Amino acid sequence: MIRTINLIALLCLIATSMSGARKTHNTPAPEGSPLKHDYDVFVQSAGSEDWTRIDTYMAKVDAPIGNGKHKVCETSFARFDFEGTVKVKVVSHLMGKAHGQASVRPNSKGISCTMLNDSTTLFSLDKPEYVSVEWNGDITNNLLLFCDRPVEQMADAKKAAKKMGRKFVYIAPGYYEGASFETLKKLIVKAAGAVKTEAKVDVTPSSAPVSDKIIRIPSNTTIYLAPSAYVCGTLAIEDAENVSIIGRGICRPADGYEGVHVHRSKNVLVEGVTLCTCPVGGSDGVTLRDVQSISHPGWGDGLNVFASSNMLYDHVFCRNSDDCTTAYATRKGFSGSVNNVCMQNSTLWADVAHPIFIGIHGAGSLVEKGIEADSIVNLTYKNLDILCHAEAQVDYQGCLAINCGDLNLVRNVLFEDIRIENIIQGCLFQIKVSWNEKYCTAPGRGVEDITFRNISYKGAEPYISLINGYDANHMVKNVLFEGLNINGKAIYDTMPDKPAWYKTADFVPAYIGNHVENVKFVK
Repeated sequence: MIRTINLIALLCLIATSMSGARKTHNTPAPEGSPLKHDYDVFVQSAGSEDWTRIDTYMAKVDAPIGNGKHKVCETSFARFDFEGTVKVKVVSHLMGKAHGQASVRPNSKGISCTMLNDSTTLFSLDKPEYVSVEWNGDITNNLLLFCDRPVEQMADAKKAAKKMGRKFVYIAPGYYEGASFETLKKLIVKAAGAVKTEAKVDVTPSSAPVSDKIIRIPSNTTIYLAPSAYVCGTLAIEDAENVSIIGRGICRPADGYEGVHVHRSKNVLVEGVTLCTCPVGGSDGVTLRDVQSISHPGWGDGLNVFASSNMLYDHVFCRNSDDCTTAYATRKGFSGSVNNVCMQNSTLWADVAHPIFIGIHGAGSLVEKGIEADSIVNLTYKNLDILCHAEAQVDYQGCLAINCGDLNLVRNVLFEDIRIENIIQGCLFQIKVSWNEKYCTAPGRGVEDITFRNISYKGAEPYISLINGYDANHMVKNVLFEGLNINGKAIYDTMPDKPAWYKTADFVPAYIGNHVENVKFVK
């Protein structure tokens, strides 16, 4: 009996050990993928002595290089899935660069590095994270590491699609460009009956171009992007409903714009995809989860919202060459208001412009033609890390920015549990009703009921933040700062070391201008 028990225990121990050895899930990059060899990345699962090598891809970014200038350059990213705990070893091959000390951001993750030598660092992860590995604070030649929970298996996803009455299309591992992209398009058209119609969105001369490499996905379809599937084009969801794009694949057109877009559609899920940008316009009920957006060109906004409602962004990462995420009303052929947008558990990095930008585009010029003015209401941004803000133009600064124009009304916005670091050029917030004549035909109607709760900043003193109305009929009203902390100092109206003749905003620093009503700073 004792021998039987010991044998069972031994078998359990072996099974546990084997299970531990399988807890890292990695697939090699498909042949032809744009790779970068500045780093070697190795992962070791708990219970294993083996190190798994992870391929590193190349992505372009518009990195800040000082003096208000930016430069398009190449950076590295890698991705893998895991369960439990893993050790990550990163070896830098940036010869001629000072190595020294590595760090892993966001700082709020509390990930400490052990330097094995001046070019090799070691750290542990006990849960999936999206992080930046940097040597001596270098944000140009850094490594972006995207770690997720294990992806849903293809067979399980296929069963789920069948249960929902959907067509299921599997995009196998491979690099899809040129002839192979056209072959993929034909495969999807055949398997899912994908539409071949042209896009209906109006693209203005000042906006980002739309790629000519587009595969349109019809209603009631699940697309499964296999790990190691790299699509050099756009998966487009247009005038459709009940569509999912899931998996661990990559959709990155070479021009740096839309890997996925969602136009005039309902009940859409995009999950686990690495892309350039993903605008959503004229849509309702759209979720982006475990998505990574990296862009480099002009107007390279990451995750735009145009005239849409009921949007959820959960655990996304953005490093973008324009705004990371926006809330705009009527714009680019999409008409109407914005209602109920939530971004949570995410990381934003704006090389240019704003991490969050709300309110500048609306129906302004159309109101004279009988079109109702737009509203942008019920927005929530919570549990976010902001890793960079570098914008030389004063009018477009602000990590958390509301620039209300075009007869919009912006109301009921919550910024909660947001940690800001590394402002290179810019300020913490701008809240204003204004008339930006470059993009608007009128000022906004007003900004009301804005809450900043548990916002912290650590870094060099930022530029002056701003709260300002337009006139007595276009005001900013009811702005609450609760738990604001600047470099370890709590900022509130009754703070004990504030001279009586000072304004609380002086300690941000922030300017509270004209046509502003009821701004409070509380502990």
